[in-house]
Amino acid sequence: MNKQEINKAIIYDEIGIASIQARVLKELISKTGDKSFIKQEIFICDKEKVYGIVVLNEPHILDLTQFKNHSSRHFCTEEGRENIWPGVNKFNAFSFRIKKIFKEPLQYTYMGEEQLAIGKFVEGVTIMKENIDYADVSKAISIIEYEDRLETLKTIEVEDEDKELQKLFLELYELFLKRFTEKARHDPAEDERRRRARERARRRRQNA
Repeated sequence: MNKQEINKAIIYDEIGIASIQARVLKELISKTGDKSFIKQEIFICDKEKVYGIVVLNEPHILDLTQFKNHSSRHFCTEEGRENIWPGVNKFNAFSFRIKKIFKEPLQYTYMGEEQLAIGKFVEGVTIMKENIDYADVSKAISIIEYEDRLETLKTIEVEDEDKELQKLFLELYELFLKRFTEKARHDPAEDERRRRARERARRRRQNA
């Protein structure tokens, strides 16, 4: 990657970033919903380093009750919400897809005008490295996508004469998914890295 094309980012906290790395965080929270950041590759950063690249989906608007109900998806406590966004009662919750996770976080230079703050969208982020080493997350992400599709397919209503065909299709799909998963998750070192990241995220949530 010699030419950087991405310069947009969302700033997040240590717990959130560790949870993204562990593949357990489901939503990113911001008090703003800048449309220019949706459906594009953006960096996920703290105030010093870049940790990877995500693609945001259209946000859901949460009031305070919904924010609390979504805590298992975004991991932000009520105390954390009051500290980060005092007086705010409407939030944008972005589901997202991980594109890349850097094996080592990268220092970046920020040339934007906005003040860096948690949940803030910014432009002007530049990473100072020519050869970036990415973790291979493509197979893991594909597994998640295929699992989601399977659950969707199971909910589709078909005519009686097509039920046997649907049953056969779902059985073949599940067999493919099982074999695909076994092949994709064969790296013990990667499994151990993810287990440790999940454990760190769990401990941080408990101490938050």
